[in-house]
Amino acid sequence: MMSALLLLRRYGLLLLAFTVIVTGVIGFTQVKRQCGPLAPNDFLDALYRTFQTFGLNFDLATCATADGMPNGPLNPWLQVSRYLAFLVAAWAVISVFFRSTWNDLLLWLQTRFRSENRLLLVGFGQINRAVALALKQGCSTLPITAVDRQFDAADRRLARDLGIRLIEAELSDPLTIDRIRPDRADRVIVALGDDIRTIEVASIIAPHVERGIVMREFKASDRTEGRPAGQTAQGEWPLAAHITDPALLANLTEARDLANRQEASFQPFNLRVEAACSFAYRADLVQRARDHGQERVHLVIVGLGHQGEAILIETLLTSYAHDLKPPRITVLDRNAAQVEARLRASYPRLMENHVAAIQGHESPACEGWVPITFHTLDVELTDFTRDDLLLAIDGPEVAEGPTAWLFSCGDDCRNQAAALQLEIAMQRRTRRAVPIFVRLWGAGLQMPLPGPRNLFGLIQYFGGAVETVQHSPLLSDAHEVLARAIHRAYQEVDKAPPASSPPEETAAVTPSTDRYRQDWLALPENMRASNRRPARHMGFKIRELGFDWRDFRKGYHPTLAKDHVRDLRARIAGVTDRARAARDAQEKGRPGPAVFTPQDDLLRCLAEVEHTVWSVERISNGWMPSPTGIRNNIYRHHIHLRPFADLPPMAQGYDLVSLDAGLARASCRDPCAAPRNVLRQRLNDPLPHDLSTVTQVELLIDPDTLPAESHLDASARSIHAWAGKKGGTATRLHLILTGPVVLPADRSRGHHESLAIRLLSAALADLPSDLVIDVTRRYPPLPLPSLHLLPDPSPDPVSVDAATVP
Repeated sequence: MMSALLLLRRYGLLLLAFTVIVTGVIGFTQVKRQCGPLAPNDFLDALYRTFQTFGLNFDLATCATADGMPNGPLNPWLQVSRYLAFLVAAWAVISVFFRSTWNDLLLWLQTRFRSENRLLLVGFGQINRAVALALKQGCSTLPITAVDRQFDAADRRLARDLGIRLIEAELSDPLTIDRIRPDRADRVIVALGDDIRTIEVASIIAPHVERGIVMREFKASDRTEGRPAGQTAQGEWPLAAHITDPALLANLTEARDLANRQEASFQPFNLRVEAACSFAYRADLVQRARDHGQERVHLVIVGLGHQGEAILIETLLTSYAHDLKPPRITVLDRNAAQVEARLRASYPRLMENHVAAIQGHESPACEGWVPITFHTLDVELTDFTRDDLLLAIDGPEVAEGPTAWLFSCGDDCRNQAAALQLEIAMQRRTRRAVPIFVRLWGAGLQMPLPGPRNLFGLIQYFGGAVETVQHSPLLSDAHEVLARAIHRAYQEVDKAPPASSPPEETAAVTPSTDRYRQDWLALPENMRASNRRPARHMGFKIRELGFDWRDFRKGYHPTLAKDHVRDLRARIAGVTDRARAARDAQEKGRPGPAVFTPQDDLLRCLAEVEHTVWSVERISNGWMPSPTGIRNNIYRHHIHLRPFADLPPMAQGYDLVSLDAGLARASCRDPCAAPRNVLRQRLNDPLPHDLSTVTQVELLIDPDTLPAESHLDASARSIHAWAGKKGGTATRLHLILTGPVVLPADRSRGHHESLAIRLLSAALADLPSDLVIDVTRRYPPLPLPSLHLLPDPSPDPVSVDAATVP
């Protein structure tokens, strides 16, 4: 349907013109036949007369009528032809010579007959172009209008291909805002590149959007009392503005809670933050650390600008696991001192010790804590093979090597060149072979590249504008709906507090904290963000429960079988009941039951991880442990910023509320997630015939002892049948290499292992695109030979003099 509309929009005028020509030739030919016998040149004459109709010239003899009478009816073919010719001529003249009038006419028709479900893009730079492309790639029929000062030829071609209405106007002019009718748009996105100009234009548009919300509520007879300005009754923001500076974005969010400012009438967002969330799922650092047998996640970030800063925070929030130590992050930047100073100013307590900070100022550092380290490094002047700093980070004698590398220098060419140099060093075994992630932001719209997968490549690209927008809340409200459900779940837990609670819990309820227990519409923005964080990371939580599903690394949440959800929620409800019983017993001075039983070890581990992640998120936003035992939202003192074991019983149960809300929304009769079942074996062994219940296949590959081609073909057929089965459970194929793989440039059959690896790569390249294929190299790098100084080739001056003496 969408393709037909785009074709009609692009070729509609030509189609009408062709219809005029066909009907005109038929009509004039019939006229000639009525007036006499047809001559050989009558068809050319009919074609010429048809062309004249485009100039509104239509003069026929009496015999041209259908009955041959002077006032008789005109030939029906000519009736259709002349009216369509007038339409084509008017269409062409207006669209070519009066483009502004033509756009205004179509815009008026669009706003008149499509009062809702319209997207208005203010500014047509890279951000809004990516929004439009993401919508059209998703086969959306939403009409899109783009407004900007001017458009170049590329913009017009893209708009013609996507069916976007372009309006050239001065955005600071109030008459322009009235003309584009933002009050009749379902969604307005402002992205002008300059943050101040974006805020100014969004502030001008905000009253119009608010008027549109009021009018829709009036038509629906559903006026919501206490609704904040600029938000719908469901707490959604129809007006969004892209802010490029994360510091300004954080301040705008903070000002919304502390002051009644005009900027609070729109929702600010940043695609770099969304790209960081996408990176967390794409990298899946916890799983990769487990694959390499590491004790913790160790991410090396090369270049810490705004994008690297967002990924650093997101890595701290997603790299905790019950079987791993706290994550380690190494930052390499040409201005490392300035980067460290900036982060210490933005996150003072987080930079000191983001785990020990939970325990207070005078508490000892958390066991296993590794601080965030900063080193000065210029990738343009670095030898990735023999650099001393890199040898200290990733040398053969280093115990905790990197789990992954991330290049985010802000320049695509620099990122690409450095990543390729590092990959070459890894292929030469001078560095550990681990994934390399490269952020490509300015390289166009990042369309997916065609061709087979490069299974044994180490570089992975992420953060393309279109890909990031597709998985952001801009186009989907799934995360926002889950965040509201999580907040309601916390409200249900707090609905019936005891008559007298322990002092540490009664002290938490103060007039300043009442607003934190209100409905979603009255909730401060920083508390909304606190609920959005577990909603965005719900996939990690459900995966830790032992479930696998496809599209995990795209950030999609799974659906679970109802019986699994029922059992898990019953166990969480048991924990909550025991927490209430322990609280009541503590109130009466009696020993209470343990909140977690031995059968709930997994839930306890998940609750501890959730508490740590929540603490890191709170500390990164400026919260600190309360020195007085009373929660104070003005100074951001919290009584639960302490170790999990020291929390009161109900607070321990709080850490499972978000998981319970996520499970409630994941219940479905047609689940896409299945309990994890991993098949581990050597590639040389034959695969089992029945793989219907297997979710992951791990193949141990020794390049020196690869099987014959017939065995590889049989294994590839079994894997294809397992991965391509409709409604199957295949989610991940994991290839574990115990030695290096050498792929020769030529196609000779001189090396049996290289040929087999090439055949294996070709056989697995056609697997479904949503099946995750990981390659883990479990072999250490080789120690580098020492470099000896070469002798000076210049001869000794004395010898020269002696040689010149006759």
